[in-house]
Parts: sequence; structure tokens; C-alpha cells
Amino acid sequence: MNKNWMIADLHIHSRFSRACSKSITIPELVKWAKIKGLNLLGTGDFTHPIWIQEIRDLLVEKKGFYYYEDFPFVLSGEISLIYTQERGRKVHLVLLVPSIEVVDKINFYLDKKGRRDYDGRPIFKISCEQFVKDMKEIPEELRDKELEQKTSKDGLEEGSLAWIWILFGLAVIVIVAVVISLRKKWR
Repeated sequence: MNKNWMIADLHIHSRFSRACSKSITIPELVKWAKIKGLNLLGTGDFTHPIWIQEIRDLLVEKKGFYYYEDFPFVLSGEISLIYTQERGRKVHLVLLVPSIEVVDKINFYLDKKGRRDYDGRPIFKISCEQFVKDMKEIPEELRDKELEQKTSKDGLEEGSLAWIWILFGLAVIVIVAVVISLRKKWR
């Protein structure tokens, strides 16, 4: 395998999501990822209060990734948006996030919209457009601070994988924006 390649699963769930194994833990995820030949995982379900605490307790941030021992993770989660816009809409959005601080901002926002403790993939009555608009309001200073801290403290070189992750990760809503543009074409 070319060492410049990264095989990843960024859309996973924790034991707190419906219809998922109750034995899912960070160590188990790493064990099975290695067996399957993966070398990067999303954490999944960062919106669930117990799971995000486990992420905080077990993963260590380094160069834009979060590590369990020597295995890298990116912070990820999924929410379900169910709303009416001309007709009923049900959309699942996968979120990739650059830091625990941004996770905290998103979770604070979601707490004002409903509950997130009952499922790893919580459901909210928010339109995609509104969600994107609200995510864009996460203070630019926080995003700029993230980039500045990670590039200066880690000495990242432009073109490195961590640098690429930071650039994509700072755009918390990149996947959301794609879903919205595709949805408009599907009407």
C-alpha cells in the first residue's frame, strides 16, 4: 500500500445511535479499523454527550487529528433534519469538524434547538439552508485561531495531509453545502 494513501471511514456511529452495537468503543473501533485495513476513522456522534466525553477522555489532538494511541481520527457526527419546504424533507448531514472547540459551538447551538442526548444521530426541525446559515455564524475568529494555532505550533507545511485536513475541517459545512446544491437539482 502506498504510504501516501489514506483509507478512511468518516461516517460511523457510536453505541449511542439506534441500531448500532452496544459494544462500540474507541478501542474496538481502532481494532476493527486495523483489521479492515483502514488508517483513519471519523469519531461519529460527537453530538451525543456521553460519546463526546469519551472522545475528550481517550483521544489526544496532534497536528489536526485526534489520536487513540497511534491511530488517527477526525471529529465527525451526523444529524437528521426533518422539515417542510414545499413538501416534507428528511435529510441526514455528516459533519466533519476541526476541533473540540468547534464541536462545543455546534452542540451549544443544537441544545437551543432540541435534545441531543437520546440518540447519536439526533433529529431536529431545521431546514438545511437555516443550518448552513447558522453554522457560518460560528465566529470567524475561532476558525482563524484554529488555523493559526495548528500551523504555528505544529509547523505544518503546505501540502501536508494535516494542512489539507485543517483547510477542509475549517469549512464545517462543506458537506452540508454540497447536499443543498444537489437537492436543488433534484427538485
